[in-house]
Amino acid sequence: FEIEIDNGIGATALATFNNLQGKNKQGNLLTLNMNDKTMNVAKATDTGILANHSSSNKILNSGNSNITDFINNLPNKIIYDIDVEINGVDNPSNNVDSVVNNPPNFLYYESGMKANLNMEIPLSFFADTLVLTDTLDFNFEENRSIESGEFTLFVDNGFPFDATTTLYFMNDYDIIIDSLWNDQTIIRGNIDGNGKVVSSNQSQIKFNISKERMDIIKNASKIYIISGFHTFDLLDPLAVHYKIYNYYNFNVKLVGDFNYTLSN
Repeated sequence: FEIEIDNGIGATALATFNNLQGKNKQGNLLTLNMNDKTMNVAKATDTGILANHSSSNKILNSGNSNITDFINNLPNKIIYDIDVEINGVDNPSNNVDSVVNNPPNFLYYESGMKANLNMEIPLSFFADTLVLTDTLDFNFEENRSIESGEFTLFVDNGFPFDATTTLYFMNDYDIIIDSLWNDQTIIRGNIDGNGKVVSSNQSQIKFNISKERMDIIKNASKIYIISGFHTFDLLDPLAVHYKIYNYYNFNVKLVGDFNYTLSN
């Protein structure tokens, strides 16, 4: 486990964990005890427009805390009492030389600070392809006059891996009646120096649909999406291992540009 503090303020901070308690559904309280109840928080950097947030971490294990007992209590609520002192680690304004040698502190309207308690699952494995699947409703009943056209698949990839995507059209009985696939690479998200995705990248994939194929797709009621992520070459000695966080997203949107037959 780790306590992670995301800091968007251009100043260091000293966090003191006065009290952390976990409360489970039965109402049982258990206090998280740590050998060291303080944590240094690094300052954000100034881009001139917005703050480039910093991430500081405090590791919790069975050697420096009772984190095992804390988690075994199966808490669904965290009760906390934390002091965060800005410039608690250092205060460059007290020293002229420090002010000259270090960038000045700053604060933007969008600046903020938040804390998370993260859990790293004790499982490590090699995988050449990570696969995500999802099923979406699809209905062409009210658009029978469509003759042909083009589908555009917009994909926002918030994972640290490149990907490929295949679409399967299914009928009411979950039987695949047609598919759309393309070997175009869906670019991975933008990764910071800590190996975390800071923003997603959007890719567009176009599919031209003939009249014959459109007649088949009109009978579909569901779309089955399979996204395969290429992690790395298992034989590459320079392969980078990335962690997957629960807030990573892979969003798809299917847009159609169609040719219609209009009756008088």
